[in-house]
Amino acid sequence: DDTALDRTLSSVGRLEGGDGSMSKWALLVGATLTGFGALAMNTIGYQKEEATKASMMTILEIPFAYLLQGVVFNDAVTPLGLLGVGLICVGSLINLLNRMRQAAPSENK
Repeated sequence: DDTALDRTLSSVGRLEGGDGSMSKWALLVGATLTGFGALAMNTIGYQKEEATKASMMTILEIPFAYLLQGVVFNDAVTPLGLLGVGLICVGSLINLLNRMRQAAPSENK
């Protein structure tokens, strides 16, 4: 009975190409560096922008990632998944409209 750690370690050992090349390792390192860069830019964005505006971008990342998985990776986009995307977008829109409505009276004073 393999544990998750055993399966992970065995798959890491198979990252070397059949001809002895390290191309799969290069892809793994590239993906890791890209993820690190994205996280660093996300952190910088949170430092430079108001938290509420920046968190809205994080929330909208979920539906866009779901839709892109269908376009880029040909994963099935299910009706239930689309319902979730719609609910996230509607909830975000309601939150935005409430904040705009709350900010409008303070601008008139």
